[in-house]
Amino acid sequence: IKEGTSVTYWSLPDLLDYLRRTFSTSNDSTFYPLFESVRNSELLIIDDFGVQQGTDWALEKLFQLIAFRHDRRLPTVIVGPPIIGSGITDSNLDRWRDKHQWKSIRSRLDDHHVVTRRIMGAPDYRNRGG
Repeated sequence: IKEGTSVTYWSLPDLLDYLRRTFSTSNDSTFYPLFESVRNSELLIIDDFGVQQGTDWALEKLFQLIAFRHDRRLPTVIVGPPIIGSGITDSNLDRWRDKHQWKSIRSRLDDHHVVTRRIMGAPDYRNRGG
């Protein structure tokens, strides 16, 4: 932000709820501009990845978002539990496990030519005492 970069921050469950709400109003003038602004953000931070409910609609929108940003090499920070690697499971994502779009999302997030993974072990910031 100090360098003039536009940063967009969303908690993924909140983003998907907001998109779903604007999409269901059958008013394209609300949904598409919001979705395009998120997809085209200079820097997108997605928090709480993996907390969202695994509906097919949510999976489709998440795939469109991740694929768009990956293909255009747009910087994206994803915060949440690790979802790439052997033995990693998450009950919120189990519904998607065998779906092609989920496999495509995971493949993009595991693309070491584009993605730099930083696994950080840190205590929960909200439970730091005080």
